[in-house]
Amino acid sequence: MKKLFLFLCLMLCNFFLFAQKYYAVKVADSKTEYPLKRAMVKNKLTNNTDTTGENGTTVIQASPGEVLYVNCKGYTSQEVTLSAQAAVHVFLEKKKIKKRKNRY
Repeated sequence: MKKLFLFLCLMLCNFFLFAQKYYAVKVADSKTEYPLKRAMVKNKLTNNTDTTGENGTTVIQASPGEVLYVNCKGYTSQEVTLSAQAAVHVFLEKKKIKKRKNRY
């Protein structure tokens, strides 16, 4: 009985290991489609975090259905739910800057 239980546990662990895969995430400006470097990509379930390189891409390990939080300074943040596709393209919009009135 113990051997059967151990075997089932090992098979279940293998299932969860193979369920995760690597996603190539590309972050770009929504209007110019220029790649955004140093954008943060965070898996909300596992808290794995990575930043994009010079070409606006990074690779992160996750499972289909998990949610990625993407943030870059000067841009609005966005959440993306992963599907079965291995590549994810995220387009961020620039934040609108409020002009301050000069009091003097």
